[in-house]
Amino acid sequence: MKVRNVLKSALAGLACFGTLIPQTCLNAADTVSEPSPPVAATSQQAKKIADIELDQQGRLLGVLVGSNSKPEALKKILVQQGKQTLAETKTDKDGRFQVSKLRGGIYQIVSEDQAAIVRVWSNGTAPPKAKTAVLLVTGDVTRGQGFVPLNMIGSGLGFFAGVAGLTLSLVTLNELHHVKDDNRALQDQVNRLENSLH
Repeated sequence: MKVRNVLKSALAGLACFGTLIPQTCLNAADTVSEPSPPVAATSQQAKKIADIELDQQGRLLGVLVGSNSKPEALKKILVQQGKQTLAETKTDKDGRFQVSKLRGGIYQIVSEDQAAIVRVWSNGTAPPKAKTAVLLVTGDVTRGQGFVPLNMIGSGLGFFAGVAGLTLSLVTLNELHHVKDDNRALQDQVNRLENSLH
């Protein structure tokens, strides 16, 4: 009976552990993180298209910030369509930029190490979810996924931490079963004593 309870606890703990590790971490365990080259207009990061509405003067507005959310001042911004550069501007001291004389269409907004593809709409014609400005974030941007760092999984440290956590949970569950059994035995003794007194 005790072996069966320990086995149940072990399987339950293993199932819980498996659900806690994001699948992407397991798939990425063997990958090596290398510094990425400067982002080109065809970057993987630029594949998502954002809808942007021009302001009433027909300008495309935007902001360039670093990964620390601080404005990137005096940085070059290019507006491209295909391989052709249509406009070039620089950010101001607050990281803002604007580009005039654009028509509705799809453009690539490129900074030194970041790019975004935007679908530009004339003022008053954009869909309700369209934004009024482009946001570009430069530098190393880390997006959270789960709670297990990829470098821990890749180095094996995450695996050993998981095994240690699973072992501790099994020991704790086993101890709880012993306490439960001891509690039943004590309750049986109390019941026998009460019956013998009556």
